[in-house]
Amino acid sequence: RSLSLFPSPPPFIPWIMLADLEPSLQQEVLAALHRDVVASVPLLQFCAPKTQEDICFRLRPVFAVAPAAITAEGSLPDALYIVRFGSVVLSVAGRQVDEAQPGSLFGELALLGLTQDGKRARTAKAKTMCELCMLQRADFEHMLRVDASFFSVVTRVVKCHVASLRRHLTVDNALPRERYISIDWKSVG
Repeated sequence: RSLSLFPSPPPFIPWIMLADLEPSLQQEVLAALHRDVVASVPLLQFCAPKTQEDICFRLRPVFAVAPAAITAEGSLPDALYIVRFGSVVLSVAGRQVDEAQPGSLFGELALLGLTQDGKRARTAKAKTMCELCMLQRADFEHMLRVDASFFSVVTRVVKCHVASLRRHLTVDNALPRERYISIDWKSVG
């Protein structure tokens, strides 16, 4: 029997109870639950406080157990993920290229349009029991349309990533796949 991925609310706050709260109180509770996650992710650290709060409201908890597949190389992107607890192995063509730890972001490249074909460049599998925070594509795109701060940050990230790729191409004349399938967050910061 294979159990891959199951979205779920945090175990200590029954989702039904949260749904019964007024929207403003729901937003406060979700902001409190996800504030630590948003603060740990480079992309989100650059956002305005109101944007961070909106992201907190839109994040959905997802739990995965090893060796569950979270994303698959070559699939269409439906969300990006932040590791809250646990460890996720990122691989290309079956070869591990990275390991996402708490505070790591993955699944963002295809959403940002930074893959050659618009599909996922890596497979992500749970290495341990994981709690992930998922930002769905529709929420990501909505925020890009309506939140100037978020749009500005994402634009800066994309420009920095492309500039980094260009620098490496002029120096190395060949770009290893590992270089262009992940964002160098140090160059963005």
